[in-house]
Amino acid sequence: MSFNPHPREFFDKKNENFNIYTKSDKINFLKKLDIDIYIEFSFNKNLSQLSANQFVENILIDKLDIKNVVVGKDFKFGKDRSGNFNILEKYSKENNFNLHLVESIMLSDSSDKFSSSIIRENIRNGEMEKVKFSLARYWHMSGIIIEGDKKARKINFPTANMTPGKPI
Repeated sequence: MSFNPHPREFFDKKNENFNIYTKSDKINFLKKLDIDIYIEFSFNKNLSQLSANQFVENILIDKLDIKNVVVGKDFKFGKDRSGNFNILEKYSKENNFNLHLVESIMLSDSSDKFSSSIIRENIRNGEMEKVKFSLARYWHMSGIIIEGDKKARKINFPTANMTPGKPI
């Protein structure tokens, strides 16, 4: 299950929290993992106003009739990010669905954990080896090629200037 736009992007109009992959890339990765169903909710004002309890009851239970939920240790959801694992655990017992907690995986060379925020920071900083390590694959982007100052041509080093495209 995913949201479009990502909730952070919805609340932060500056688009600082860009998606690491496009929607089509995400779907292709999930297919390779034999994921049967991909659900994408439009994240809008109405959805953003649901309390954690309303989200679980109205969306997860009533609309989706979920059987399994997998979340990370620091997972938050619902209005003001008030929902957490404990709320899901209460509902899982009452509504007979399985809840799985995935512990954080720590980066081997630091006290940091694998996280999309760290991956985004490494992309912004041009730390592409770290990005590749975290994703276990090369990262790529798409966008529109724009004309630059043509300075690299003077040293026989052709480049392409790209305005990153909005993920689909």
